[in-house]
Amino acid sequence: MRKAIVIGGLGFIGFHVCQGLLEEGYEVVAVDPFVEERREEQEELEMRLGRNAFFTHLQKSVVESELDGADAHIYLAPPLEEREEKAVLDSFFKLSEKGTTIVFASTTAVYKRGVQEITEESPIAPEGVYGRGKLALEKSIQAHAATNEATAVILRLPTVYGPWQRPDMQLRRVMEGERDAVCDEESKHDLLYVTDAAAAFVRACELTKSDVIHLGSNEAGAWQAIEEFYSLPIANKEETNRLIMKKAERVLGLKPRVDVKSGLKMMEDALTEWWRIKKMFETDSM
Repeated sequence: MRKAIVIGGLGFIGFHVCQGLLEEGYEVVAVDPFVEERREEQEELEMRLGRNAFFTHLQKSVVESELDGADAHIYLAPPLEEREEKAVLDSFFKLSEKGTTIVFASTTAVYKRGVQEITEESPIAPEGVYGRGKLALEKSIQAHAATNEATAVILRLPTVYGPWQRPDMQLRRVMEGERDAVCDEESKHDLLYVTDAAAAFVRACELTKSDVIHLGSNEAGAWQAIEEFYSLPIANKEETNRLIMKKAERVLGLKPRVDVKSGLKMMEDALTEWWRIKKMFETDSM
């Protein structure tokens, strides 16, 4: 049985990646401490994943965890302060030995603005702190893999949306009634439904050659669909452009399965169901 360690496994994307790995027969170890402002959601996600006997959750950071190696190590941790991030990376790298596949969640915000059709060979020139930080991590992970005979797969993501999206992200805030919500970290290159993103991470775990691949919806005007769906203007829409998906299709053998309008509906339905569950527990506790 193949084994995967997922740093950030109870996060938004991490939960869906863990689900996908378990469905493919992996033993999965999620390393992710509870965060107070998301504790209710994280406990729910832990319960859902914990129904599978091959899932383990370590409620601590990778720095504090005693871990054996695995076939695949997936890094989905959020950006951290420089000193804390170095400690996390050092601990993560100790696990990633010869033959390991490292899969890192980066961002399409590393690309230079103004390029209408973006491939993986397009100019790199991140302007924001988020993009610059992700690019620095890309380079650290690639350097580690090169000197330790490991495989580094960099997956550059646009804005990912779907069930369990973080409460601070624009789409979730809009769905919760905050019509003027803005999130500066979110790439406006494209939108990608979370299960399509998770499928790419699962496939990337099988790769044995280092690579950089970006993901997208394969739909033109994904953010414009948000405007139409919610009848509200989207900030920085002029930054939207097209991510060419040929490499993802060729290397990972994947095409996005969820269109934006269907994905928005599924995200809204999941959020409504979560509100119903929370209300039920609140009523029971009175």
